[in-house]
Amino acid sequence: MARLREFDTEEALEKAMNIFWEHGYLGASVETLLAGMGLSRGSLYKAFKSKKQLFLRVLERYREKHVEPAAAFLMGEDRHNEDRTGVDRIDALFSSLIASINGGDRRGCLLCNTATDAAFADIDIQREANEMLDILARAFHAALLDQPSHPPDGATLEAEAYNLVLQYVGVRVLTRGGREIGWLNKGISAIRAKPPAMVPNQGRCG
Repeated sequence: MARLREFDTEEALEKAMNIFWEHGYLGASVETLLAGMGLSRGSLYKAFKSKKQLFLRVLERYREKHVEPAAAFLMGEDRHNEDRTGVDRIDALFSSLIASINGGDRRGCLLCNTATDAAFADIDIQREANEMLDILARAFHAALLDQPSHPPDGATLEAEAYNLVLQYVGVRVLTRGGREIGWLNKGISAIRAKPPAMVPNQGRCG
């Protein structure tokens, strides 16, 4: 039997992540993955078992490289943001979306794309995506708590955190959908200009 080609797993996963990011789970055919990853069919299936298992590995990588760092930023765990309030960090996150859109990045977010894709019907993919959405919700919640003062109504604060996740996902999905930049900029500016209802006069909210 011919010896299967050896390859760098991390490099292969990075290439696969970009392919899925561009085409989506259903849109990325095995042939497209093989060509983009530079692998033989045998090597791909030996290493990752199936397209679905490869995608789950990619989602894990996306969580580690993109979702968890964003959550850490929101929660103030980045030492470069120690002096910012939580609302300032939320504002900065949405400001970064404007910069990304103006820079020409229209891929949106792999997590958000997956959450609105037909692949979300798969229970395993749904579980992984939901875990990442929960990470973002907890991070927004922590950011909203990190204020000079905040009210004791935890339920209201939690609801605002979930609302921010919905706004974040909506912006990312509309970005990928090709919504015009001016329209998206206005929408994000409106989000940033709205102070959190539960933290009066404490600055702008993402």
